Amino acid sequence: MSVTNVKNGDEYEELKSRGLVVVDFYTTWCGPCIKFAPEFEQMAKDFPGITFLKVDAEAIEHEDCENIKSVPTFKIFLNGLLKREFSGVDKEKILRYIERYEVQILINGRTQREFPEDIVDKVTTYMKKIRDE
Repeated sequence: MSVTNVKNGDEYEELKSRGLVVVDFYTTWCGPCIKFAPEFEQMAKDFPGITFLKVDAEAIEHEDCENIKSVPTFKIFLNGLLKREFSGVDKEKILRYIERYEVQILINGRTQREFPEDIVDKVTTYMKKIRDE
């Protein structure tokens, strides 16, 4: 799976409601945004059950773009609901949120996609660890 470059507000609105979605709001002139782009692409490949979006905060007309005060800003949605938002490149934070919401999706059974078997195994192991504590 790869990152989807969102072209307009309607496309963004539709895509952000598909299960677990990580959105990178960037600008074309932002150095950290440009530097982080390959890592964001790799994350999309590493987590095929998750939707990764890139939104040019200056090119798309949408209320979510109007509220961006610095770039990059990342927003994480679960079934269309905003769960987390933060500015600045922090790959580890993104990975922690992905892990947290993958667990929530699998526990609640609220996803439209199948997760790879290794993710299911990881969540099962995590849940056993929690029960044992």
